[in-house]
Amino acid sequence: MGEHTKCVCEQLERLQLGTEVDVFLTGTTLEDLIFTNFNPDNFCVTFVDNTTEPGSIIVLDCRDIQALRIEAE
Repeated sequence: MGEHTKCVCEQLERLQLGTEVDVFLTGTTLEDLIFTNFNPDNFCVTFVDNTTEPGSIIVLDCRDIQALRIEAE
């Protein structure tokens, strides 16, 4: 695991690929994203957005994520 201290990064490291989540950033929320990858070496987390922009890929630094909502199945 990289040298991060945010609980969101730690959750992403354990989160099952394909899980649907809502991502809370400062001032905005990205809803119904599909978690596809987390790289603990550079903190990059990748999601696919099949709702707002179908097929688009969102890449974020996990340290910028304020909170995650893990969708119930």
